[in-house]
Amino acid sequence: MMSRTTLMAFLALLLLSGTAQAQDYIVDQSCVGDPSTSNDILYFSPMGQQFVPEFDRVDVVELRIFQHQGYNVPVPTFAVRIRSESITGPLLGTTRPVVPDSMHYGPLAFEFAESVDLIPGEVYVIELVPVQWGAYWYLSRTHADYPQGISYIWGNPSPTTDLWFREGAFDWVPVEPMTWGRIKALMGAGPPN
Repeated sequence: MMSRTTLMAFLALLLLSGTAQAQDYIVDQSCVGDPSTSNDILYFSPMGQQFVPEFDRVDVVELRIFQHQGYNVPVPTFAVRIRSESITGPLLGTTRPVVPDSMHYGPLAFEFAESVDLIPGEVYVIELVPVQWGAYWYLSRTHADYPQGISYIWGNPSPTTDLWFREGAFDWVPVEPMTWGRIKALMGAGPPN
């Protein structure tokens, strides 16, 4: 039987390890088709994916990442950046760093400390950033299944494939756009002085 101290130490290690799956969130945009190929993150960086959100913010991004060569390779640390317009566009936010398990294979969740504000309908880019390098780690790609964006390899547009990705927000509630006339009618008042 495991002692209470050993159990607490084990639970603490689990809590401090990298997040493999995000807490519950509502998916806004995704491209989760069957992976058709993958690219070595170290060799092909910078890598990213354009997306056009319907939500007005992003809290979580998931990318399908895996380790290819076995147990004796360095485990990297990754983060995700959100950029406006292109992979070289203005930086809007960076997630907390995530360290995957040594044999990770599948979606890896990246959470932002604070929501990144977005304008629905505008173009943004998810950029995977190797914070600490580790060889033989791959990012999954699909056929060009996401019609609202393209992927980037070596920082260049790659329109024939998309990254496997999901992005979304915690507890997102749609905001109905209103005209000034509708706002006045709801408030029963005229324009501000």
